[in-house]
Amino acid sequence: MSSLEMDHVGIAREIVNSNDFCKKNGPFMASGQAVRLAIERGHTDFADELINLGFTLPKNLLVDAIRDGDEKLIHRIIICGFYIGRMSIEVEFWYLIQEGHLNYAKALYDREKSL
Repeated sequence: MSSLEMDHVGIAREIVNSNDFCKKNGPFMASGQAVRLAIERGHTDFADELINLGFTLPKNLLVDAIRDGDEKLIHRIIICGFYIGRMSIEVEFWYLIQEGHLNYAKALYDREKSL
């Protein structure tokens, strides 16, 4: 986590790709912290890598970003599809509208065929 906080993605990548990391850090991988931090810091490609390695995408990522009014994070989540496969996408869509993020609601609507 500290490597990501300091934007040292290369070091973080080496750590998570080491032989024992995934075997020894199951609870950390399931916590969603690493994926959330990677997305927050703008390292969306690395966040995808983490998810492909078995790291969990946080359940409330978009809701938390909307609640916090973090427009950069909302944008990254929607544009990069870090909500795909979520059962609550309709709720998140209406929450965007309620909070006045109409441009992001429109972007989500345009990307998500189930809305």
